[in-house]
Amino acid sequence: MLLAKINFFDELFDKGTIPSFITGIAYKKNNDTFFKVENPNRNKIGNKNLYSVRLVPNYIKISTDKSFNMKRVIQENKGYAIQLNGFTDVDDYVKHQFKKRSNNILKLKKRLDTCLNTSYEKYYGDIPKKTYVFLMTNLRLMLTRRFEQRKEVNKTLSNWQELENLVYNLILNKKASLFAIYHNSEPIQISLQYHFNHIVHAGITAYDIDYQKFGLGNTAIYEQIGWCYSNKQQVLELGYGDLDYKRAWSNYMYNFEHLIFYKKKWFAAIKGKTEYCSVKTKEFLKTKHVHLFLKHIGVKIKKFGKHKTVPKSNASLRYIKKNIENLNGYADLKEIDINDKRTIKRMSNDFLFSNKERYDDLKVFEISSEKGSYIFSGKNKIELVKTTI
Repeated sequence: MLLAKINFFDELFDKGTIPSFITGIAYKKNNDTFFKVENPNRNKIGNKNLYSVRLVPNYIKISTDKSFNMKRVIQENKGYAIQLNGFTDVDDYVKHQFKKRSNNILKLKKRLDTCLNTSYEKYYGDIPKKTYVFLMTNLRLMLTRRFEQRKEVNKTLSNWQELENLVYNLILNKKASLFAIYHNSEPIQISLQYHFNHIVHAGITAYDIDYQKFGLGNTAIYEQIGWCYSNKQQVLELGYGDLDYKRAWSNYMYNFEHLIFYKKKWFAAIKGKTEYCSVKTKEFLKTKHVHLFLKHIGVKIKKFGKHKTVPKSNASLRYIKKNIENLNGYADLKEIDINDKRTIKRMSNDFLFSNKERYDDLKVFEISSEKGSYIFSGKNKIELVKTTI
């Protein structure tokens, strides 16, 4: 029996390809077709009698030719999306979604633009190769640092070279884009999006953890929604994975479906129903959290016998802060570059954010006689900061 197992979500949004047995895709809500059989971006999987297709958003309706039967299993996985119809612009959406808290989103962006020398760039249809390599390198480094901080493994990083080889041409063909927030010439937040018709999938997003207080993730989504309205997109798809920011921003939370398509032949029907029972059982076990238990056991087994020292992250730093009037009485001060050490960079950004000071007005001094003690001097505020781990 020929069986093809397909991750529909990744095929459609990340690769922009369509399994060959599918003749059409439409929105269930209004039956608006956004793919027909003549679409050239088809993934020629081959002539199979049975297709097991997981992670199909339930707002999508799939059509096949009449030689197939179909069975559906509701998956435990939740999906998150922003449906943009019905709102005039990004500010209208934010006010509706966040109500009284909408001011917090706007304040974060204003604070970012006040404190840093920010600029926003979207690369869609055109990007110099040098810029592309620069941004993808920084995106990888941001992801690496963030997941080291969380002590978790990121699957994307293990296939990074393949991803980097693929995405450049996707951007040139307007099937993907890169969005970056810069401070001066330094990218501090980068997002990789995939484009399929009027759907934008926020595929990979990361930020420099030294700028953590500025809420860069929220500002990035705000800017992306603004771009979607300017370019007449219908959906900003945040994908699967139950995260706080997705719940906060999404106005449409949905289930994924696992669809089993099989030919109208007796042997295909038997195998199709067997696959259906297998998928149904797996999803039932998910409701009992068996998969989480097995994952926990797997992590324990991998760690058994290994004694690896995890490097200390800047996130583990603790500060003792004290406001001072001026620099009088501190004779052993040595002015240092903000970018000299990551610890200084992070503390500088915390100082800027907390005191609404501008980067261009900031000076940082090290107290030579007191290890780990620094003075941060802005236009209106001076702080003595002592670090502890």
